[in-house]
Amino acid sequence: MQLQLSPEFASILNGKNVYCGFSGGADSLTLLMLLSEAREAFHFSLSVIHFEHGLRGRAGVEDSLFCQDFCQKSGIPFTCISLNVPEHIRQGEGIEAAARRLRMDHWKKLPEKSVVALGHNADDLTENLFLRLMRGSNVSALTSLSEINETEGVVIIRPLLRHSKQQIEEYLKGRGLQWRTDATNLESEYGRNFLRNKILPELYAKFPYGKDGIARSLKNLQSDAKFIDDQAIKYYQTMKPELRESWLNLHQAIFCRVFRLFLSEKIGSNVIAGHQLLTRFESEINHPPGQGFSQLIITDHPDYSLYISSKSVFFIDLRKIEPVFWDPDHSKSVVFSGYMLKICENDMGKGDGVKIAVFDKKSLKFPLKLRQALPGDKMTAFGRTTPDSLKKYLSEANIPAPLRDSYPVLCDDSGEIIWIPGVKRSDKYPARDSDLLTISFATV
Repeated sequence: MQLQLSPEFASILNGKNVYCGFSGGADSLTLLMLLSEAREAFHFSLSVIHFEHGLRGRAGVEDSLFCQDFCQKSGIPFTCISLNVPEHIRQGEGIEAAARRLRMDHWKKLPEKSVVALGHNADDLTENLFLRLMRGSNVSALTSLSEINETEGVVIIRPLLRHSKQQIEEYLKGRGLQWRTDATNLESEYGRNFLRNKILPELYAKFPYGKDGIARSLKNLQSDAKFIDDQAIKYYQTMKPELRESWLNLHQAIFCRVFRLFLSEKIGSNVIAGHQLLTRFESEINHPPGQGFSQLIITDHPDYSLYISSKSVFFIDLRKIEPVFWDPDHSKSVVFSGYMLKICENDMGKGDGVKIAVFDKKSLKFPLKLRQALPGDKMTAFGRTTPDSLKKYLSEANIPAPLRDSYPVLCDDSGEIIWIPGVKRSDKYPARDSDLLTISFATV
């Protein structure tokens, strides 16, 4: 059996640092061989990462030693990472899910221009299909294993998805290579093993054409999923997700995907919205509270909350964010807690004190300070003679109550508030001549 790395991977691997996940099993060993043979022609560097999960005692240690020995003999840089999965399982999380999460945590720490190569094969596609069907997944999740994708900023390739387990083992046997066998794969107490060892063999025995038929169906489903995902992206790029009306009357196939895009953008990582969260969000969109806000807790991301009112949908980062210092002479913009302040060069001197503020630049000392609102904050607004509480200004501007505790304020070098962006500017540093600092405010 002859296998080689498809030329389709050449462009994505060119000039990259490729990290191969290597367990010592047949799949990852074949992948490592194909990558090693292609690295000069495809112009990439190759390293190996082996995860010791702390689940199989001596057998797991022996797998690590096998992988290390193979890499040393092959001249491939090798790193073993101990995960100790049992000590890091979250409440309600299964062992397999915890292991995936911990591995991803390490993949996310790789340097720029890195590509992760994983050894999933065609049989894994089928198993993934059945497992996700039983969890009620949509077509995108049913076909989530793909040859090239990006997850939480990590570029992942799976070059073996076109090859079956049988083809992979025949390839290794033809080259006289031995691989490690995980004895737990023969135990059927885990869902995937039960499916692999008992259900699928009986299914294929009853329906000999089933394997090829499922493969064709998967290909069709992948095409359908890509089309729907692309439509969701197009809609999300033009919608205003902070307006509740933007979510109304969306087809369910688009709604769930747009919601995932919204969560992922706000949190900054690839978020999969669970069924309960999606159902609750859809219910609140269609039946919002008459007054006030409904709060949705994002279980897997407890630092964030989602709020819905009769008009608005907004995200709150519950973490306290450290102040940011900004020198407009050296940087034309600054981002803080989901907001951006930017120097206006085309509208110099034109300000309303709300979305755009104008200051006498000569009187200011840089850097300025951006921070979150604090209890007891006060400011004297432009045109007024006495200070009022920040809370009052935010309330007058109809800033939603959940946003007020984390709302940004711009301070001068002494720490005094000179602008509540989007609300009011202070009476400090009024524009006097042509040397002005004009700043705009917008959400990111």
